[in-house]
Amino acid sequence: MEGKILDYNPEEQTGLIRAQDGNRYEFNTSEFRSQGDIRIGQTVDFKIEGENALAIYLLKGNNFADAIPISGEEALKTISQKAGEIIGQENANKIIQSVQGGNHNPLGVAASVFAIITLFLPSIRQINNFKINLIGGGIGIISLLLLLGLGYLFYTGAKRIKTKVLSCVTCGLLLTGLYDLFSPMREVWQRQKQIQNQLESFGRSSYSIQGTGFFDVAQFGFFAVILAGSALLFLAFKSNYKEKVRFIQ
Repeated sequence: MEGKILDYNPEEQTGLIRAQDGNRYEFNTSEFRSQGDIRIGQTVDFKIEGENALAIYLLKGNNFADAIPISGEEALKTISQKAGEIIGQENANKIIQSVQGGNHNPLGVAASVFAIITLFLPSIRQINNFKINLIGGGIGIISLLLLLGLGYLFYTGAKRIKTKVLSCVTCGLLLTGLYDLFSPMREVWQRQKQIQNQLESFGRSSYSIQGTGFFDVAQFGFFAVILAGSALLFLAFKSNYKEKVRFIQ
């Protein structure tokens, strides 16, 4: 019967083999007939006696790579166990966790960076042609901090629920900031319309009033912020999301 070593305790000199038929059999190192170290994941040939494996032989091709299980989490656990025997388990865990790092969601990070850039773009044009952006107010500063945090969550592959919540909060804050910028200009727009109507009633329709329509007031940054917020929500809720593999003790 062929199988793989599922567990091995070198202190107790005992282990467990999972056979090809799915059954598990206990073994003692005294039953090993081959030379070399016993490792989890090795393929072996053995005889069965009740629930025990006897006359165990290592099959060819049992190198270190073969001893690592296919599952990602099992592989990390096996590597950590082997490294822990050399440098200590605590240090091995730190190394494994650092290996798990990296940019888990490049699109999410890119969208966060783009959203940060939009905070500095002109969003609203005032009557005196002075252009203002979100970063100039308190809401813009808070949005910047939240976007930095959101980019970090995307980068580290945090749990999806965290990015969903933070994306909703951030986008809500961005929309609030745009409304706070646009609301005063809307009032000016309405007053200008009233003046225009009064002038027309006195036959002075040729009097020129500076344009204060929506597309006169809203600048590129206004639409860029909305686009960035939509991208963040889509990436947090709908797109493929790669969570960081958590090390199992």
